[in-house]
Amino acid sequence: MDLFLHAPTIDLNPASLNTGIREETLRQLMETVDMAVEIGAVAITTHPGLIHRLEDRVRNMGMHFAVETLKKANEYAEDRGIIFSVENMPNRYAYFCNSAAEHQYFVDECGCHATVDIGHANTTGEPESFLQIDGIYYYHLSDNDGEKDQHLALGEGNLDLDIINGIDNVIIELNNYENVLKSREILLNGFK
Repeated sequence: MDLFLHAPTIDLNPASLNTGIREETLRQLMETVDMAVEIGAVAITTHPGLIHRLEDRVRNMGMHFAVETLKKANEYAEDRGIIFSVENMPNRYAYFCNSAAEHQYFVDECGCHATVDIGHANTTGEPESFLQIDGIYYYHLSDNDGEKDQHLALGEGNLDLDIINGIDNVIIELNNYENVLKSREILLNGFK
């Protein structure tokens, strides 16, 4: 069994317009990489960041800062032998990597891998497009109603489960263990 870590994201933001927040975000990403080395994890996932002012000029600036910060974190991870992966986010303007094209852009510009969160992808109306991204290392699985990131058990939302048939290297990412077991059962039984 491989061990994967999720980097801390609460109160951190690689896209922040505040230099101090970006620097602390990078420091904690590097600390997570160090922890991954210590415990024998193979990869870490992080979020790409977000903006708090919904304007194109702010979003463009934030994207520049996010790519810059995540590229440095990826270089550090590579030097330590850890896979660094950026996760797609739900379909909201404030979030980066909220489309397959933008997620691919981050992967290419940062030189990192992709974590495809199928539940997040489902909020875009085009979850299949995220499966075409080059550099996918693993997947987060959950279901939802297609609008909100609800982290429901597989089969409890409107996700077309056929799109995940055949993918591997998955993490069932839910809010309680009972739903993890329900989702695991669906995966093992071929979506019946």
